[in-house]
Amino acid sequence: MMDAQLKVLTRIRAAALANDAH
Repeated sequence: MMDAQLKVLTRIRAAALANDAH
C-alpha cells in the first residue's frame, strides 16, 4: 500500500470515529 493511501484511510477512519462520538 502507498503511504498516501494509508494516510487517507487513517483520516477517513478518524473522521468516522469522531462522527460516531458526536
